[in-house]
Amino acid sequence: MNMCAILAHPIAEKIRTEKNTTRKHPRKINRTNAISFISKSWIGIFIKKKYNQCLECFDKMLINTTEVVRPNRKFPRNHKQQKPKSMNYKPL
Repeated sequence: MNMCAILAHPIAEKIRTEKNTTRKHPRKINRTNAISFISKSWIGIFIKKKYNQCLECFDKMLINTTEVVRPNRKFPRNHKQQKPKSMNYKPL
C-alpha cells in the first residue's frame, strides 16, 4: 500500500488540480484499481526491471480509472445490535 501511495500521489495531485469545464464534479483516482495493478505488476517492476513500461502503464491506468466525488453523499449506517456470545467462549 505504501508503494502504491508513493506512485499514485503525483497522478492524484494532477487530477485534483485539473480544471475541466465539461465535468460537473471533481474526480479522484480509484485506489482499489491502483493497489490491484501494483500487486500484479511486482514481477515486471522488480524482477524483470521494466520500470519505465510498468510506471507508464500504471499512470495511464490511474488517469483512465477515476471516480466522481459527489458532494454531500454521506449516509448514516444502520448498526445492528450484536448477539450475545455463546457460553462456550466464556473466559476462564
